[in-house]
Amino acid sequence: MPKYLVGILANRLEQMTQKVDSGYREFRDKMKMAYEKDIKIPDGLQATLRPYQEDGFKWISRLDEWGAGACLADDMGLGKTLQAITFLLSKADKGASLVIGPKSVIPNWVNEIKRFAPQLKVIVLNDAINRELAIEESDANMLILCTYGVLTTEAKHLSAKKWN
Repeated sequence: MPKYLVGILANRLEQMTQKVDSGYREFRDKMKMAYEKDIKIPDGLQATLRPYQEDGFKWISRLDEWGAGACLADDMGLGKTLQAITFLLSKADKGASLVIGPKSVIPNWVNEIKRFAPQLKVIVLNDAINRELAIEESDANMLILCTYGVLTTEAKHLSAKKWN
């Protein structure tokens, strides 16, 4: 987000302090700090992001900083997978990450990770001999890829794990 917009956001948030509870003030402060944070492209990314891709990565990162989720939804071929991989790489040292998608895109994710973030260890849960063990043993710098179908059969184990 451009610096001038951060300033505008901060000013508007400051103006919204009348008659609010401590929960809102804490939320507002977390949000403000997230937008003031200098987000860097993670070391080891094997790609040069286009400006809009870098903006998308930083947007996802800032939302994550204050506890919100994100949805990248634009035209095909603009690099949503690369932006997501960049974000996952930035969080890799904090624990295992989980990506759930249709079976048809799993091979593309495997290829894109090998190409852009080869330091991430990828496990395709559909192919794991012992899925429960694969989930339990997943750790930092690991990415579990899972289809919707396997999500339903492994919901108990997947929901018991703390993911990035």
